[in-house]
Amino acid sequence: RESDWSSDVCSSDLFPSHDNNIVKGEPVEYLFSQLNFTIYEIDIIGNLSDTDVNVRLEHLKNVSLITDKYPAGKIYSNENIWINSRRIERMTIKFKVLNSWMSDNGLDKKDIKLLIYDGNWWKLNTSMIRTDSSYTYYESSSPITSIYAISGIKEPKNIENNKQLSNVSLLDTTNDTPKNSSVQLVSELQNNRSLQAIGLLTIIAVMIS
Repeated sequence: RESDWSSDVCSSDLFPSHDNNIVKGEPVEYLFSQLNFTIYEIDIIGNLSDTDVNVRLEHLKNVSLITDKYPAGKIYSNENIWINSRRIERMTIKFKVLNSWMSDNGLDKKDIKLLIYDGNWWKLNTSMIRTDSSYTYYESSSPITSIYAISGIKEPKNIENNKQLSNVSLLDTTNDTPKNSSVQLVSELQNNRSLQAIGLLTIIAVMIS
């Protein structure tokens, strides 16, 4: 169901985590379907093998306190994903959205997007997997673990290539980028983080002087 934005997070017993071993280049499934969460599966591919890799899923009732920027669109769900390993090449996030919620909010199935926050909100490529009488199921590829929002965003028809939308930029992971797009996306996001860190250090230096 849609987030009610009344408090920051659900109770801690709704923060499931799973451990698994990962093998370089091989997808490993982390299943959360038994909890009936919006995100029901996370598939990880490592750039190196690692043991006891923990994936923690946090279902939020509000936008994360880490950001003061509201995501674009009609928000269905807010999620955090944390992984205790740096040996992750990419992950695929699978989630579901109630058909009745889309209908009530005047949204088409193609309007559902997964957003990621890293200084700004970015729109990840989102593909529909299947639909049944209750839910429509989606997947999206992410280059890092972070703060996420699942949102219904109506796409303006007059924006060429749909590269910019409101306060959300598109991180294109499929059609228009090279095969090493995950590396490209990580670079973009890390550059944002580096700029933020440089700005913070500059402020501290000025205060000390």
